[in-house]
Amino acid sequence: MNQPDRDDSVHEFARHLVHGRRPVCGHARVRATGGVELHEHDGQTELFDTSTGAGHRVSRAAAALWAELDGRALREIRPAGEPDTTGGCGVAIDVIELVRRFKALGLVEDLP
Repeated sequence: MNQPDRDDSVHEFARHLVHGRRPVCGHARVRATGGVELHEHDGQTELFDTSTGAGHRVSRAAAALWAELDGRALREIRPAGEPDTTGGCGVAIDVIELVRRFKALGLVEDLP
């Protein structure tokens, strides 16, 4: 019997859906979670989650990306200074990794 390859992207997509998460790729549509605020003071940039009281220090570039996450597909968002990528899913790997971190911290949420 044919078993799906564990590295198969379709299987990976399904695995994430089973756990209530969607994979982060160029088609992903995420937005900043309500109740998360951007604070800047003394040269520090922080994303503050008012529901948990947790603050997350981020770079200005990360904060700029977070502010752009408004429900558009990631491939439609080009952070300032980010070259237009054409490989893979059309989104730079560092942007995908940053959005994954935002998701893990509850700073962004998936849209259908």
